[in-house]
Amino acid sequence: MGKSGWLTAGWEWEYSIAFSHEYWLGRIRTLSWYTLLSEAQKREISDRLQELLAIRYPDEPISVPHVCSVAVLKYL
Repeated sequence: MGKSGWLTAGWEWEYSIAFSHEYWLGRIRTLSWYTLLSEAQKREISDRLQELLAIRYPDEPISVPHVCSVAVLKYL
């Protein structure tokens, strides 16, 4: 009987994407948990996030680091 298991190969790279405050908030508004909230809750969270972004990251655009990971798997 032959060997069995997973053979793996992979790599990753890092990069950054620039977002305006409004664009970043738009991305947050598409999250599944956010879409389930009432309109009042959505407004409250959106307003608070906008305040925090203006305080913490006053200069736009915001540079958000990302990592792309790739794994190649083959079952033997």
